[in-house]
Amino acid sequence: MKLSELIEKVEEALEVDAGSVSMQSSSENIEDWDSLGHISILGMLDDATGGASADIVDLTQATSMAEIVQILTENGLLDQ
Repeated sequence: MKLSELIEKVEEALEVDAGSVSMQSSSENIEDWDSLGHISILGMLDDATGGASADIVDLTQATSMAEIVQILTENGLLDQ
Protein backbone atom coordinates (compact mmCIF):
# COMPACT_ATOMS: atom_id res chain seq x y z
CA MET A 1 0.00 0.00 0.00
CA LYS A 2 1.23 3.48 -0.79
CA LEU A 3 1.04 6.47 1.56
CA SER A 4 -1.61 8.22 -0.55
CA GLU A 5 -3.79 5.09 -0.39
CA LEU A 6 -3.34 4.87 3.37
CA ILE A 7 -4.39 8.49 3.84
CA GLU A 8 -7.49 7.94 1.68
CA LYS A 9 -8.40 4.82 3.66
CA VAL A 10 -7.98 6.62 7.00
CA GLU A 11 -10.24 9.41 5.73
CA GLU A 12 -12.83 6.80 4.79
CA ALA A 13 -12.50 5.01 8.14
CA LEU A 14 -12.97 8.27 10.03
CA GLU A 15 -15.70 9.44 7.64
CA VAL A 16 -14.02 12.82 7.09
CA ASP A 17 -13.70 14.88 3.92
CA ALA A 18 -11.01 14.07 1.38
CA GLY A 19 -7.95 16.14 2.13
CA SER A 20 -8.68 16.23 5.86
CA VAL A 21 -5.93 13.79 6.83
CA SER A 22 -2.19 14.45 6.47
CA MET A 23 1.03 13.30 8.07
CA GLN A 24 0.41 15.86 10.82
CA SER A 25 -3.02 14.40 11.66
CA SER A 26 -3.58 12.79 15.03
CA SER A 27 -6.27 12.01 17.56
CA GLU A 28 -5.57 15.44 19.02
CA ASN A 29 -6.43 17.45 15.91
CA ILE A 30 -9.10 15.32 14.20
CA GLU A 31 -12.34 15.34 16.16
CA ASP A 32 -13.58 12.04 14.70
CA TRP A 33 -10.38 10.22 15.70
CA ASP A 34 -11.76 9.08 19.03
CA SER A 35 -11.74 5.53 20.41
CA LEU A 36 -14.41 4.40 17.96
CA GLY A 37 -12.61 6.13 15.10
CA HIS A 38 -9.40 4.35 16.07
CA ILE A 39 -11.18 0.99 15.98
CA SER A 40 -12.41 1.91 12.48
CA ILE A 41 -8.84 2.69 11.44
CA LEU A 42 -7.61 -0.65 12.82
CA GLY A 43 -10.37 -2.52 10.99
CA MET A 44 -9.55 -0.74 7.76
CA LEU A 45 -5.85 -1.57 8.18
CA ASP A 46 -6.72 -5.20 8.81
CA ASP A 47 -8.75 -5.32 5.58
CA ALA A 48 -6.16 -3.38 3.56
CA THR A 49 -3.28 -5.62 4.67
CA GLY A 50 -5.10 -8.93 4.41
CA GLY A 51 -4.96 -9.37 8.17
CA ALA A 52 -1.22 -8.75 8.48
CA SER A 53 -1.67 -5.62 10.60
CA ALA A 54 -3.77 -7.44 13.21
CA ASP A 55 -0.62 -8.93 14.75
CA ILE A 56 1.09 -5.55 15.20
CA VAL A 57 0.31 -4.56 18.79
CA ASP A 58 1.91 -1.11 18.41
CA LEU A 59 -0.89 -0.06 16.04
CA THR A 60 -3.42 -0.25 18.88
CA GLN A 61 -1.50 2.52 20.67
CA ALA A 62 -0.71 4.70 17.63
CA THR A 63 -2.44 8.08 17.89
CA SER A 64 -1.08 9.84 14.81
CA MET A 65 -0.57 9.29 11.11
CA ALA A 66 3.18 9.63 11.61
CA GLU A 67 3.13 6.74 14.09
CA ILE A 68 0.94 4.57 11.85
CA VAL A 69 3.19 5.23 8.85
CA GLN A 70 6.33 4.42 10.85
CA ILE A 71 4.87 1.17 12.23
CA LEU A 72 3.55 0.00 8.87
CA THR A 73 6.84 0.86 7.15
CA GLU A 74 8.89 -0.97 9.80
CA ASN A 75 6.70 -4.04 9.27
CA GLY A 76 6.95 -3.94 5.48
CA LEU A 77 3.30 -3.07 4.94
CA LEU A 78 3.71 0.43 3.48
CA ASP A 79 5.60 1.52 0.39
CA GLN A 80 7.02 5.02 0.73
